[in-house]
Amino acid sequence: MVPVSSKVPSPPPVALRRRRFLVHPSLQWILVGTILGLVSLATMLVLGEYYFNFGRNMSSNLMDPGLFRLFLAGNSILMVKLFFLFVIVWGIGLLLSHRLAGPIENLRKAFQIVGDGNLSHRVRLRRRDHLQDVVEDFNTMTFRLSARYEGVFAAMQDVLRKLDDSLGQTTDTATKNQLSSLRETVARLIKSFPH
Repeated sequence: MVPVSSKVPSPPPVALRRRRFLVHPSLQWILVGTILGLVSLATMLVLGEYYFNFGRNMSSNLMDPGLFRLFLAGNSILMVKLFFLFVIVWGIGLLLSHRLAGPIENLRKAFQIVGDGNLSHRVRLRRRDHLQDVVEDFNTMTFRLSARYEGVFAAMQDVLRKLDDSLGQTTDTATKNQLSSLRETVARLIKSFPH
């Protein structure tokens, strides 16, 4: 077995730009929806408290027009503030989901590439993306697999050379047939390794 170091240096995070902002739409909309839902719940609790406390005081003074105008002006300002709050929270949620969904999408594509036999593929993330440690572990895994693959490939080529030498030196027909069959099997295995 080929000794392999425990860690491979990951490519440093770079200032990459993604072509699409919604990289993994279903995941991103779930994250944004959850954040907006939690903010909406908190907002409803605050508004409920506001209306309960202020509405009680106002109901006793319904005849005072100044208080009613103040109440309406406060509501208008509050609604505008809530609208901007939701827009800001939506934007922050989308940005955070993008920093999480992008690396997940990169890893998904990398799994397909490595599954197709390209063990030299490495994942690179942007500097502030999440899951840096997972990507580093993935890159270490592919490095180790590549090193082991090269060791197995070299050992199979060595076995093939030894079989060729043995075939050249053997005169017994039955042994030659067995060695020839074994050589064909090893040669097929070598050809099946993507290179």
